[in-house]
Amino acid sequence: MRGRPAKNTAQHRLTSTFRADRHGDRLDEVVATGTPQRPPGIILDTAGEWLWELVVGGLAAGALSRLDSAVLFGVCRAYSLWLSTEGQLDGEADPAERRRLIRTTGNLWERFSRDAARFGMNPADRTKLKAPAGDPVLEMLRSGGPLG
Repeated sequence: MRGRPAKNTAQHRLTSTFRADRHGDRLDEVVATGTPQRPPGIILDTAGEWLWELVVGGLAAGALSRLDSAVLFGVCRAYSLWLSTEGQLDGEADPAERRRLIRTTGNLWERFSRDAARFGMNPADRTKLKAPAGDPVLEMLRSGGPLG
């Protein structure tokens, strides 16, 4: 594959770049609808809930679909686990256990960062998000809000 990844029809419509002569023949494209749903029976802790609400409530309508549920849940879970492991480091005196926690914390942060990029949670990937002009939450994120 050469160049940047192709946008799907929904992304073109959302960013007002849809042209029937270029994008109208995409009959085989899968269209994802709905909003992300939490997996039944699984509860996130306070940090995970906060992140879930921030992402689901913060992205423009049409930016997320029900198919994003598992990846978003994984992002929130990784964030919760990272915070929990980071907290365990403060009170750990045993050098071997401390090294293990540092390694685990680093791995969890890498996992969170990689998956969070899909939702525009770092400055470089935030520039790739498109939303209708004047979307207040996206403007807050771009200006260096709580995650910037």
